[in-house]
Amino acid sequence: METVGLIGALPLPNADETSKVTGFELHGGENQRWYLEQTEEGHWTLKTEKGPYLGRYSEDEGTNVIGTDDPVHWDIWPDRNNGDWFRIYVPGAPSPMNIDLSDHGNPANGTPVTLWGEWEGEHQAWVFQEC
Repeated sequence: METVGLIGALPLPNADETSKVTGFELHGGENQRWYLEQTEEGHWTLKTEKGPYLGRYSEDEGTNVIGTDDPVHWDIWPDRNNGDWFRIYVPGAPSPMNIDLSDHGNPANGTPVTLWGEWEGEHQAWVFQEC
């Protein structure tokens, strides 16, 4: 596996397993830094510096995105409308299921990040930046 970059603004509040991931103003803290690693199968894992991976309880719409001790695979693809943005998908889902800043992209700190069916909402697209 190769570490290719970092992502911010998806903080893991307590930086431990089972914490719900929420949207939060970018501040550069350790809990907003995600290391991306590509697997041999071409999927990705996202992991904080201290260990928890970006994960999920299930693949159902509305499921909270959480921190987990075990690696969870994701697919990452450019957004069709803006090549600078990316979508983070559940691999092999029956219909495209991606990470969504809930409440139609509510910018308030603490807004839950969930899985939701893909649609044109910009709050389902993420910008990767090196930290």
